[in-house]
Amino acid sequence: MFSWLAALFEEAFRSFWSWSVATDRRDDPVYKNNVRELIERNRRFEDARE
Repeated sequence: MFSWLAALFEEAFRSFWSWSVATDRRDDPVYKNNVRELIERNRRFEDARE
């Protein structure tokens, strides 16, 4: 039974992994906001170094 459960978990993980890699998230508003905040944080960091 354990091997069956492990195989089921492995298949679920592979399915989720392939979905997450194949999904294009550039149109996602949360992704866009995170990228914008990251760019702004790096800009402030670079300005503080100068």
